[in-house]
Amino acid sequence: MYILGLSFSFHYSNAALLYNFSIIGHLEEERFNRIKHTELFPINSINILLNRANISINDIDIIAYDDIIDLTKLK
Repeated sequence: MYILGLSFSFHYSNAALLYNFSIIGHLEEERFNRIKHTELFPINSINILLNRANISINDIDIIAYDDIIDLTKLK
């Protein structure tokens, strides 16, 4: 089972790929777009992880998203 973990709503964006609950890789998007603490969708990180694992997005069984709420923006 492939699991793609994503985080991009708070402080920095990244992607992680797991296979049968073992980590295949984890990449931070700022390494590719050169924007420090970027909150942009981690498309570059996702593509590289999929290429390294020699799979496509259709092979992903679960996509997990870390939804961190910025409490300073809630008033």
